[in-house]
Amino acid sequence: DLSVRHYQEMAENHRVDFFLGPYSSGLVIPASNIAEQYAIPMVQGGGSSSEIFGRGYKYIFGTVPSSSDYLKPAIELFAAAGADTIALIYADDAFSIEVAEGANNWAREHGLEIVLAERYADAQTEFGELIAKLRELNPDVVMSANHSVEAMAFVQQARSLGLESDLVFTVGVPTPEFLELGSAAERVCGVAHWVE
Repeated sequence: DLSVRHYQEMAENHRVDFFLGPYSSGLVIPASNIAEQYAIPMVQGGGSSSEIFGRGYKYIFGTVPSSSDYLKPAIELFAAAGADTIALIYADDAFSIEVAEGANNWAREHGLEIVLAERYADAQTEFGELIAKLRELNPDVVMSANHSVEAMAFVQQARSLGLESDLVFTVGVPTPEFLELGSAAERVCGVAHWVE
């Protein structure tokens, strides 16, 4: 893998005091093996898989929470605001599944009833059938573990099909493109671990 080769090259042939990690858990996990092997600290803000920190490594440091904790603050917020029901929807990829599993646990811990937990295809952009289910269930809030393209498509379709629940997304909301949704973006929250 190219990322691993670059870190290996820096560790063996250049005097480096620390590494900045790559973006995404899929790259951070193998790259952090090099950091551990050469005892070079790696600071990373692009990987959130619990596997990164669950291996007992001493040289990997992160700036974002574990995927399983991504939606915890939003769940705490809605529980404190009096929400009773939640629907969890999530893409079929490792990040989104881990986020959804964590959200499921946090929701139960805060007494929220989960009326739907449904996985959809990774990079899906057609949500009409899922939105129909959500309209029928009418949860107080819909939380989605997703990526930007999915979030944009879901919000546009949800509002045009009359889904009025509050919406929370893991990725996509704090982007300039999201603002272009105009009024469809009302009552939509997102998770942002860093901002410009």
